[in-house]
Amino acid sequence: MALGAAPSRLVRLVLGQTLAVVMLGAGIGLLASLWVGRSLRSLLFAVEPTDPSALFAASVLLIVVAALSSTVPAYRIARVDPLRTLREE
Repeated sequence: MALGAAPSRLVRLVLGQTLAVVMLGAGIGLLASLWVGRSLRSLLFAVEPTDPSALFAASVLLIVVAALSSTVPAYRIARVDPLRTLREE
């Protein structure tokens, strides 16, 4: 953490980095699911492996859960006093 950084900037930094990794993972996961879905087509019954609504819902759910799960650490980081932490170490 940088001395003098505003707490809101730290929260944005943590959430931004988390969501960047999650978006990259969601993109790679979507591409992988399309590729694997074609090979599993014969094993699926009454379900399309490339159903856009299911892929979209899973991606949105993943992104929302990641954003919610990273808010608590982000706000904890924002509450830390850097001078006090430096004195303790």
